[in-house]
Amino acid sequence: MVNEDPVQTSNNKMIETERLILRPLTYDQLIKYIKGDNSLEKELHLNPTSRTISPELKEALENTILPNVADTSKNYLYSTLWTAISKHDKKMTGTFVL
Repeated sequence: MVNEDPVQTSNNKMIETERLILRPLTYDQLIKYIKGDNSLEKELHLNPTSRTISPELKEALENTILPNVADTSKNYLYSTLWTAISKHDKKMTGTFVL
């Protein structure tokens, strides 16, 4: 059976449960995440969400996460933000770092 769901056919690696998709964000997706203009949700074919990025997270993104994800000698999966996506709501419900 071919899955045509765009959330699951992207090149990003992911972990999937019955209710959630856990997806690592690429460098370009992190930039969209920071913008907070729903361009990331549009790319992932998700419903719009609002988010507030704390000063601490913004600092971590700028000084550590983005440079590490951009470094092709490192495995970005251990440096990037991962987002939890509700399958039912088709919304990002949270983010975390491994």
